[in-house]
Amino acid sequence: MFVKVLFTIAKTCNQPKCLSVIGWIKKMCYIYTIEYYTAIKTE
Repeated sequence: MFVKVLFTIAKTCNQPKCLSVIGWIKKMCYIYTIEYYTAIKTE
């Protein structure tokens, strides 16, 4: 699922309304954190 999210973000970022680099990094960190805590909860 995480890889699917990465491809979706990459596809969206190629469009003209691309996030700034800092905004993109913050979004990636947020998604990684959510995925991490979801994995911990399911274990």
